[in-house]
Amino acid sequence: EGFLRFVDRVSEETSLPPANLMVELTETHLVKEDKIIRRVFLELQSRGIAIAMDDFGTGYSSLGLLKNTPVDLIKIDRVFVKDIQENTFDAAFIRSIVALCHDVGKQVCLEGVETEGEYKVARDSGMEYIQGYYFGRPLPAEDFARKHLSNNG
Repeated sequence: EGFLRFVDRVSEETSLPPANLMVELTETHLVKEDKIIRRVFLELQSRGIAIAMDDFGTGYSSLGLLKNTPVDLIKIDRVFVKDIQENTFDAAFIRSIVALCHDVGKQVCLEGVETEGEYKVARDSGMEYIQGYYFGRPLPAEDFARKHLSNNG
């Protein structure tokens, strides 16, 4: 209740363009609230805000969910990364989901890449984004700005 007003207020207060915002919801939560979430997501997208399905592969992993949920980005969960060097299923699953998502106009992010070996196997799978501790740990906003946004860094 009031989520759309909240997003509008935050966007206005921060002068952040809607195209620079992305709302994430876990796959499991998307299934539970399908009709309500669908309406809110369509409204957010009409404002230029992107939608991401987080933790894909850990909950229901329904292809129907991929088909019917208005999301722009699918974030494949770490559960498919941690054994990617030894388990051919994980690499095949990632490649298949990337191809399917691309065929229907969705982008893909692989979550939880923590080692160089995981990155080397994953990097050629065709997804738009790869994230994880291999690239850096979470930082307080001030530390991030100092490290990555200053003219000194």
